[in-house]
Amino acid sequence: MLGGQPPDIGRQVENLARKYIVQKNTLILAVTAANVDIVTSEAIRLAREVDPKGERTLGVITKPDAREQGPEMQALVRVLNNQELQLRKGYVAVKNRSQRQIEQGMDAEEAMKVKETCVNEDNFVALSHSNRKKAGSSRTTLTSSG
Repeated sequence: MLGGQPPDIGRQVENLARKYIVQKNTLILAVTAANVDIVTSEAIRLAREVDPKGERTLGVITKPDAREQGPEMQALVRVLNNQELQLRKGYVAVKNRSQRQIEQGMDAEEAMKVKETCVNEDNFVALSHSNRKKAGSSRTTLTSSG
């Protein structure tokens, strides 16, 4: 047991996910943290196995603010603009409150202000026009949840 989990927990989770994503009517949410190589992430790898053309897959990138300025951020922007590994449904980025922000009492309204600041920073100015427009709409490119 590793941390109270069986040693093959990774395989069990993958098999459970695969059971659902092989179904042709399933939308695949490939959730990956921005601070890892998104293109080679396990979520994208598994989604590509069952949806090689990326027709049913939506890329969900968490922790977009965890990327360093420069080449790392530029790579993230290319992914969000659907230029790196194309998915028909595209990508969305999700920025949640950090544990420290929660402990400090940051509410959802404050989190939205932080999100707006993040979207308008130089980090994301290279987002395509349509993605930047989405950032202010109900289907956001960079969304903040509590």
